[in-house]
Amino acid sequence: MAFSLFRVKYVPVYTAFDVNRAWIVQEKLLCNGIKASIEVESCTQADLCASKASYSVCVPGNKANKAKELLDK
Repeated sequence: MAFSLFRVKYVPVYTAFDVNRAWIVQEKLLCNGIKASIEVESCTQADLCASKASYSVCVPGNKANKAKELLDK
């Protein structure tokens, strides 16, 4: 059984106010072999946030550049 003392730092590569868009981006990354998770963040500026929350798609830090390149296509 492997054990590591190091935690993987996840970096946000895409943020949306619509959870469906975040799911689409997450699915695109997962289909291309990049682990991705969605984190919900509360919005502090009500005039900007209709849903009162934003959704960030996060990937491991060492995959962030590859993920950003993939999303820019």
